[in-house]
Amino acid sequence: MPTQEERLATLEQSQANFGDSINDLNHHVTILIGIIQKQEWDIREIKNSLRAIDGRLESFDSRLGSFDSRLSSFDGRLGSFDSRLSSLDGRLSSFERSVNSRFETLETRFETQDKKLDQIMGLLTTLTTKSDQQT
Repeated sequence: MPTQEERLATLEQSQANFGDSINDLNHHVTILIGIIQKQEWDIREIKNSLRAIDGRLESFDSRLGSFDSRLSSFDGRLGSFDSRLSSLDGRLSSFERSVNSRFETLETRFETQDKKLDQIMGLLTTLTTKSDQQT
């Protein structure tokens, strides 16, 4: 069995080794605390950046909502305009048929008038030739 002095020497040597290990451990813990503080600061910056991005996205979302409502309104107006154009197209087609019908009626009348004028011209020609022959 070791003597008291040997045991004490071993204990002192172990304590010196433990002291060095504790100093190394304290050094590494200090480094880790510094790294953690830097990461904590980075996380705060990331959170602030995310808040800013979130605010911008909310603004963008509201703008898109406004744009969507404007497009919906415009779409409704185009639908109304389309129906009005269809109505106008129907009315113009009806007007065209009416005008064509009137032109056909006038053309028939003019043809009748032409025939009557041709008959009158024929009669006048006959009368003038008879009167020229008698004189």
